Amino acid sequence: MPFDNKRRLLQAVFDGKDAEGKRYGVYVSKIDGEFRFRINGAFGEISHKFPISKKKAQDILGIEREYDPDFDPWRLLLVEK
Repeated sequence: MPFDNKRRLLQAVFDGKDAEGKRYGVYVSKIDGEFRFRINGAFGEISHKFPISKKKAQDILGIEREYDPDFDPWRLLLVEK
């Protein structure tokens, strides 16, 4: 996917606010010594704590492991220029 398409996709998902007026984005916090993340976007909200296993990331993202057992969700975070 070309960089411009990736940028447009991220802008479509994270540009704006939810129904409660909270800005879309990725939020990381430390609570009781554990790092937690919250992703709030046009698709809804996802939250969990770090570290996160590959299996849990697949569950959160709704990826069927039987379909793609080698899927690496962190590979999607790499930005190509």
